[in-house]
Amino acid sequence: MDTMIGSAVSAASLHTRRPFSLPVPQTVLTAEPGASLDPARHQALRTIAREYESMFLGRMLQQMYATVGVDETFGGGSGEQMFRDLLVDEYGKQAGERGGIGLADGILRELIRAQEG
Repeated sequence: MDTMIGSAVSAASLHTRRPFSLPVPQTVLTAEPGASLDPARHQALRTIAREYESMFLGRMLQQMYATVGVDETFGGGSGEQMFRDLLVDEYGKQAGERGGIGLADGILRELIRAQEG
């Protein structure tokens, strides 16, 4: 019975492990990124990272919406094109403010590394 439980636990742990995780050195775990930066500078870098992610999402959505056709019945013209671009940019901003797709965290880490290094 113990062997069955042990094999069930090891089988379950195979499914919960991250497939591409690498061992993290202990020094990385103990040092908080940006610990040497003052809080105001850290917040400014966080804001920059979020704004960059929002801008990226807006540009990505612009490319996506470029492939969507215009409704001929009620749409078209230069006015729609101008306001559509503004609307899609706002979609990108809103997506970024609500957590985005995770780019801001990586950008923040790199900005902090550049500031500390």
